[in-house]
Amino acid sequence: MTLILSPSVVKHWSGMRFACRETFDNVFVCPEVASIWLATVNTNNRKFKLDAIEQYANDMKANKWTTSRIVFYHDGILCDGQNRLAAVIKSNIEVVFDILVGADYSEGVNIDMGVKRTQGDSLRLQGADHWITAKNTIAIINFLARISKGRPKRLSHNEIKEYAESNREWIEPIAQITTKKKNLTTAAYFASIALALRAGESLNEIAEFHQAYLTGEVYDKNKNAVLRLRDYCLANDQAWTGYHCINTGKLTQRALKAYIDRQPLAKLYAPSDWNYSFPQN
Repeated sequence: MTLILSPSVVKHWSGMRFACRETFDNVFVCPEVASIWLATVNTNNRKFKLDAIEQYANDMKANKWTTSRIVFYHDGILCDGQNRLAAVIKSNIEVVFDILVGADYSEGVNIDMGVKRTQGDSLRLQGADHWITAKNTIAIINFLARISKGRPKRLSHNEIKEYAESNREWIEPIAQITTKKKNLTTAAYFASIALALRAGESLNEIAEFHQAYLTGEVYDKNKNAVLRLRDYCLANDQAWTGYHCINTGKLTQRALKAYIDRQPLAKLYAPSDWNYSFPQN
């Protein structure tokens, strides 16, 4: 059965008690209804998760939201779903949910206490290609989104899938580089060299640079830029953490460009801007 809840009906929800447990499928919840619920019966929940709200709202606006459940206790208080309701308000569109009423307070203890589904898990359930569900792919795309202007800090799994499919030619080859080393390889590093491939640099030269970066073995003195980058990262434990990773990403691109151009460097400096730019899509 499909239900459309009007604001006038929902305004009486506060204080309502449910004698039995019941589920209503396919309930249309508009932004005004979501606002009323959050203002009147959302009294026992944690702080809002702003990144999650932004992800959910983006999926809702793109018509990619899949039905989920909003849960209320037997006394009408909201048990589970505050971030989804906040996303309805942010997206400013009507969204379909299943509504469970009459839950016992003992059930609330176990909400979100299990192992959280990762973005890779969600992508696998959607049938996404194996390379898209790989941790490296997701990390690269999330970093690119975090640095790109106008994008959320973390994309939803639907947005990751779309982004990966649209930019497969330069993300997949880098994401499949599986050799990693502590203090040297992170999402920011892989994203930085992926942008070089996008800009037209040779995959073979990028792979050669990556190998030299890991091993410290370079046999051409004109390609010493990679050693400058390696020494910097190994000497700085914070090189790839927090806001430092942006500076190190720029250093990586500067070193890669000098390596490819066979330009020896006495010292490695970060350019004011990225050598290889970010896509606008």
